[in-house]
This record gives sequence, structure tokens and C-alpha cells, in this order.
Amino acid sequence: MQFKGEYITLKELSVDYFDDYIAMFSPLVKRLLHVTSDSCERTYLEHCLSEHRERRQFFFCIFDNQNNQLIGAIGLRLPQDSRGQLGSWINEKYWGNNRYQESLKLLTDAYFERSGVDVITANIYADNQRSYKAHKKFGFIDIATINGPHGKQYVLVYKRK
Repeated sequence: MQFKGEYITLKELSVDYFDDYIAMFSPLVKRLLHVTSDSCERTYLEHCLSEHRERRQFFFCIFDNQNNQLIGAIGLRLPQDSRGQLGSWINEKYWGNNRYQESLKLLTDAYFERSGVDVITANIYADNQRSYKAHKKFGFIDIATINGPHGKQYVLVYKRK
């Protein structure tokens, strides 16, 4: 399964993408997401792949349409399985070119259509203002502020239109 937009294509997570994923998972992105090592992220990917296959997660890699390069990832966990459903990142070389907005649109449209869920949540660290602003631009609204594992987080909600 894949979803193609003007700028990016979302492709289902596959073990074939793990090495490219890790290669594009830059030190800056790791710092913003509080990831300590590539081996931790690889273990997380294995878990996500298992969850995706069991339909407990909706997880896709983001590919740039110009060069078919993996540039990030985006996924949604089931509401009851996580404090924040949405998890995502894009390599900083691809920030600011509508790729993330399009990723959110493709993912949320497909997820709402297939899941029957009408609301998704995202927890974003207060020190990641770029991510916070991108989600607000897309239409997420603030509902709370909480103390997350690595500091203050905004809890955002996006409702099906």
C-alpha cells in the first residue's frame, strides 16, 4: 500500500527501508526526538513493523518524488496504545517545502477512511517549535500541556473534517 502526492509518496514500512531510514535519521532529528542511538531506533523500527503488520499501527516511510529517496517517516498508533498517536520526522534537508504538510494530509485521510477513528493526537516537545508550528499550520489544536519523559510537551488534537 502506498499513497502518492505531488511532492512525496508514503510507502508502507519494510525491512528493506531500514538502512536508508537510519542513514537519513540525522543527529539533529535524533536530538529533537530524544533518540539516543541508531541501534535503539532500529529496535523501534522492528517493533513498528510488527505492529504495522498486525494492524496496531499505521506506519509509512516518506519518499521524495523527485529522487525517490527516503526522507522521513510518519505513523499513527492506536489511540489506546499510546499517549500520543502521531510519530513523525523528516530529514532537515527537506524542511519547508510542503513535504511534511502533504505527508500529514495523505496519512490522516487514509487513516480516517480505514480506521473509523475521528480524532488523532500528537505530543510535541516544547523545545521542538518547528514541529509544533507545522502541526498547528495543518490544523491541530492545543488541548493540554503535560510533563513528558524529556520535558514539557504540548498535547495536540486533529479532528476529521
